[in-house]
Amino acid sequence: MITRTDISQATVLSSLIYNDGMPIIAGLEVVKAITDEKTDTHGAVLADVTNKRLYIVFRGTKGATDIKTDLECIQKKTSVAGKECRVHEGFLKAYESVESQINAIPFNEYVGYQIVVCGHSLGGALATLCGASLPVDNNIVVITFGSPRVGNDKLVKAFQDKVVQSYRFVHHNDPVPMVPKINYRHVDTEVRLDDNGNEISYFSVWKRLLYWIKGKGKFNIALFCVEDHFMLKYSKTVSAWNDKG
Repeated sequence: MITRTDISQATVLSSLIYNDGMPIIAGLEVVKAITDEKTDTHGAVLADVTNKRLYIVFRGTKGATDIKTDLECIQKKTSVAGKECRVHEGFLKAYESVESQINAIPFNEYVGYQIVVCGHSLGGALATLCGASLPVDNNIVVITFGSPRVGNDKLVKAFQDKVVQSYRFVHHNDPVPMVPKINYRHVDTEVRLDDNGNEISYFSVWKRLLYWIKGKGKFNIALFCVEDHFMLKYSKTVSAWNDKG
């Protein structure tokens, strides 16, 4: 099951993966890099031998190719974990471009390990597909930050059948988790945080307006805030939430 250490490691990895090269964290051994230049998909696999954790992390949107991937939101029929579903075409294309590399991970060397799949933004979408698609029976958990929706309700079912536990962190009014909308569903479990790492509920625009009219503090009535999507914001707020225990 997901521990505070898993969340902390996933947060750091999802941030470091944006830098050039392999994320380096004390106590984690580098297993392999994951990359496809054509789709500009990047990730890494690292192992915590002491605590028996295998981390798979994906990079989020960084360049023009990634933006094109994000915008290819027409759903494509596919099979995930043997279940027919519909998935965001761009995310599916990006994941399939590195799927053979993921399947080539020497999982037989990590029998008994819990697999933690993580990522921010586009990386969160790829982590969602990866968690549902891994060809192993290890305990699989998924931790994402600012992930968009990835597919329809059948994909959600395939994900929940495969993944034992997941946290989908959303920072305040981050707009990315609000899309795509039509025939898309989010996977469990949403944890929405304010700037101080406190859990908050999602307010519809009408609830936000009413909250503001009644003078209930300084709640942001904006429909969305682009800055809330930055990984730096997630690093601070999730770390604060994690420290609260």
